Amino acid sequence: MSAIKVNRVLLAAAIAGFLLVGCKGKSSSGTSIPASLTNWTWEAGTNVAGSAGNFGTIGVAATTNQPSGRSGAMSWKDSQGQFWVFSGAGGFSDMWVFNTTNLGWIWKAGANVNTSAPGIYGTQGTAAATNMPGARTNGAAWSDTAGNFWLLGGYGTDSSGLIGYLNDLWSYSPATNQWTWVGGSKNGGSGAAVAGFPNPRNSAATWKDASGNFYLFGGQVYLGGTVGVQNDLWQYSPTTNQWTMIGGSTALNAQGTYGTAGTTAASNQPGARQQPVTWTDSTGTFWMLGGTGLDSAGANGQLNDLWKFNPTTKQWTWVTGSNTINALGNYGTNNVAASTNQPGARSGGIGWTDSLGNLWLFGGTGINASGTLTYLNDLWKFQVSSGQWVWINGSYNGNVGGYYGTISVLSSSNMPGSRLGANGWNDGSGNFWLFGGAGYDAAGSNGRLSDMWKFLP
Repeated sequence: MSAIKVNRVLLAAAIAGFLLVGCKGKSSSGTSIPASLTNWTWEAGTNVAGSAGNFGTIGVAATTNQPSGRSGAMSWKDSQGQFWVFSGAGGFSDMWVFNTTNLGWIWKAGANVNTSAPGIYGTQGTAAATNMPGARTNGAAWSDTAGNFWLLGGYGTDSSGLIGYLNDLWSYSPATNQWTWVGGSKNGGSGAAVAGFPNPRNSAATWKDASGNFYLFGGQVYLGGTVGVQNDLWQYSPTTNQWTMIGGSTALNAQGTYGTAGTTAASNQPGARQQPVTWTDSTGTFWMLGGTGLDSAGANGQLNDLWKFNPTTKQWTWVTGSNTINALGNYGTNNVAASTNQPGARSGGIGWTDSLGNLWLFGGTGINASGTLTYLNDLWKFQVSSGQWVWINGSYNGNVGGYYGTISVLSSSNMPGSRLGANGWNDGSGNFWLFGGAGYDAAGSNGRLSDMWKFLP
């Protein structure tokens, strides 16, 4: 387990290094972003990093309720449009639900103490009020057609209190407020593999197809005593409770095979990576951007390659972006599409899709316009119809504090600060919502955030 401990120390040191390089500013020039391009509203939570939260009484709504600041949480949206958050770095084993109508949080389940709370697994396949996944960060998450929530792995605590890479699979029923341990190892902190299951991992890419099957790609993996990244692609059927590996490599740190941009081929394969941004468009096509991983030459770093995957043909297409690491951002002009526009390489950003089928991207840790690795708060739109990127707002320098204004009041000055590991979702009215992450608050201080933002595309 020494490799895991070393990796964790290096990751913490890297994050600390990123956060110490800071300057506050709303845009790259420090001037106001045009009012017509902002459309951000601070809706809930505190504008100060490092909030301990206010749990209130479990299951009881209150205007003072608030999750603690956190990043890398697992999240879902239910059939009523409510937003759910579980655990994450800075969280516990706590489950929360947010109502976009009354802008209130309810602590629904789990512990509100001990950021390394062990899991309580119970009997595999049996729901119970006492069951609870251990605290963790960057697990894979989906929702099924019945409205239940699913969770796989992450980096966290197993049943014995051992911290490491996990591959336990859980489902949660909002109707009963109960967890079920479905499969995988309850001793995953030791890196235990399970036949027919993905290896223990965190920070994987996820999608869901029209038939309700779940998909998992890559992530940071513990395999054979070594930590690395993978590019294996798995499909899971909630109906049969079976995983099937359908693509990629079983080895660590596989480089990408890009082929020709815009051309689908059976031999195309994204390189191994962690923390990419993903979307599913209206046709059911899966999309993936960047992450930290391997390029076409096998070099390891930040990526900005955009890929799409057809779940029917099971083939990948490299759409745009660079096939080499650490590509600089090319921002062009606010709100003007151009074939030369390109987000810089990054990982840990957040994505949404709009009613027209465009893909939206916000923030993460990545390469700014001058080639520096920073925390980002740039907002982009990819026009699928034209194959072009549009820089909407935010800084092309990065490491900037948030401009919060007045809660629930739209202002031309409003802009979330730079961050990675945030959560987000689309509501029924087409708005985008952004919660938390690790980054910069209103004062330009860094830490874990608990702010809630709404954007009107």
